Amino acid sequence: MILQPSADERVQTPRRFQFSTGLLRSATVCGLFAVTSCVDAVSAVSEGPVPADLKVAQLTEAFATRFTSPERSGHFETARRRLVSGALSPSRVYGDTSIWSATVPPATRSLIAHGALTDRGYRFEIAPDRASPLKVGEARHAITLRRLSDNEFRWNVGVDFAIGSLTADDAAAMLVELLASGHDHDAMALRTDARAAFPQSNAVLSRVFSIDSLTMHAGAQGTTTINMTLGIRADGLRATAPHFADYIRKYVTSSRYRFSLTDRNGAMYFDAVGADQRLTVRYRVRSGTIVSYLGPPRALPDSLRLASDFSVHVKMFDVGWKNLATDFVIRRTEHSRSWTMVAQSEPDWQLPLITERLLRSPLRRPFQGEGASFEIGVVDSAGGQTLLYRRARLEMKESPILRFLGGLVTRVFEDLDAAVEHEEAAYLRELMVAFQQDARGILGKKLPEKQNATDH
Repeated sequence: MILQPSADERVQTPRRFQFSTGLLRSATVCGLFAVTSCVDAVSAVSEGPVPADLKVAQLTEAFATRFTSPERSGHFETARRRLVSGALSPSRVYGDTSIWSATVPPATRSLIAHGALTDRGYRFEIAPDRASPLKVGEARHAITLRRLSDNEFRWNVGVDFAIGSLTADDAAAMLVELLASGHDHDAMALRTDARAAFPQSNAVLSRVFSIDSLTMHAGAQGTTTINMTLGIRADGLRATAPHFADYIRKYVTSSRYRFSLTDRNGAMYFDAVGADQRLTVRYRVRSGTIVSYLGPPRALPDSLRLASDFSVHVKMFDVGWKNLATDFVIRRTEHSRSWTMVAQSEPDWQLPLITERLLRSPLRRPFQGEGASFEIGVVDSAGGQTLLYRRARLEMKESPILRFLGGLVTRVFEDLDAAVEHEEAAYLRELMVAFQQDARGILGKKLPEKQNATDH
């Protein structure tokens, strides 16, 4: 049993602005649950030295652990608040020695935090600068800031999250099955089967997501074209998570976005468009793999282009971009899978008229040189924990226009307050527990209980 600390013992405050994109990922997964054979996705986990049922138990327990009453030490929370407020004005935090856990000469500052389950919930503490082994559900966050010149800086962020014994091959196989299996089924029957196989997960997801439309058209050469529209509405959360529901309504359902994945010749493989509380996804599959959407089916290459548009309303302003082009690279090794995005071309910024008199050339700085990058991946090791990791790099030049944008980022951060974060974490934990219970039935055996699943 987890004992909840009193209000004066516990520090729980907003996180960085990442929930909107996180919910979009959840929306896509929700839709894929309804469209594909999720039984195939769970069953894709391989048997080996560690049984498949134990791998799935560890994976789901890791995420359930991460969202168990999250809290942060006062020192780490204070540092986070200052880092967010200075994210686009790094000189404000670079010289603040109270923030950083280490200094690397000549010009680098670093902050490392460790997250683990305690008697009171999942707690983040500032940690020593050393790579200690992680157990299932534990996390390590590392932030570094390097001064490149008087007004130029480079941010690097790394997160490692231990997910048990699931291998990189298992993770890739699950993703492929989630996207591409079930294409030979009738759409209505597939949705019915998915609800039957995942009844508890579906009940939790349906509070926010709905399948508004789904078509699956058989085409030439054994292809199937999938078109799906998801509804994203928070009404189902109103009774149990009113603050979380308000945040979704304010920042997620009002956002507009487009993500299109193409090869180097412009052939489209995956397209997602969101607006007006709906997300529409289009793609085509053949023989259990994604292929080009139009024309003769071509296999998904490892080197692609990702184009995106995005806008969100903050305060009284609509801000965002159009035509952000990034390289999208899939990497495979014997023990890892990763997906990397690198942006080296400035998009068409969509900014308020109030910024017209501000110099916009500093907005080009992140895309120069090596560009801005984001990588997410899975890496396994024999006898050790498999890590789900992410890495990000961003260089910038301080300027008035970045200070303006930094103020908007801070506002979104402040709106994600303690009540919102608590309700969000409770919802995600409930979803992970429901998925674990559904997975037990799919694998045809009882998954290990919590203490056994996390001891490996």
